[in-house]
Amino acid sequence: MGASKRPLHESPIAWRMPSNYKSVVDAPNTRPKCGVKDQPSPSPAAPLDNLPTLGGHERNEDGSLTGFVFGSKIYRDGESIVTSAVAQALDDQVVTESGSAYLLGVAAPQLPAPPLGPTTIAVVGNGDCGQLGFGPDLLEAEKPKRCPFFEGKRIVSVACGGMHTAAVGVDGLVWTWGCNDDGALGRAGDEDVPQLVAGGALASARVTAVACGDSVRVAIGEKGG
Repeated sequence: MGASKRPLHESPIAWRMPSNYKSVVDAPNTRPKCGVKDQPSPSPAAPLDNLPTLGGHERNEDGSLTGFVFGSKIYRDGESIVTSAVAQALDDQVVTESGSAYLLGVAAPQLPAPPLGPTTIAVVGNGDCGQLGFGPDLLEAEKPKRCPFFEGKRIVSVACGGMHTAAVGVDGLVWTWGCNDDGALGRAGDEDVPQLVAGGALASARVTAVACGDSVRVAIGEKGG
């Protein structure tokens, strides 16, 4: 008769997964899972300093985690994996149903503290589509130049697209300027000077971050919407 396996509850990190366990997001991740399915290594009883780290992790609806693994003997550092469902957890250590154990790394980057006083936006480069924000009379800046529109304002982030630009204020307001092809600015009016975006979904939203593509702009609200 072969030796029986040591029960999982004898693992030094074996605890029931708390019912209020939260990862990157409060709600389960509903997007399609991607990445390599995890394999059992090392064993749950392995020394903690030998456990791989799972960073940038999100919890999926089925209890599994999607994240980027580091320090594994099986996967490349930074490889995206999907674990089996988390069976037990304690602090920053988890054991999955497949027998894998991980240290949970940083779940999400922390947003910088908002500025206490006025900020300065400086722009440089080509602005033939108005993306510098100086109006029709200045379409190129060979050296960084202050954008006078934002003097006295507190700006927390700026995003640049192919031909347009956006800025987010500490109060959650969004300004856009540049080419408005396909409605990328999210507003009507002058394109070559910053103007407030106040319609649609942003009418009552407090924006915390914005990203720009070629002819698209995406904003994240304070409540994740």
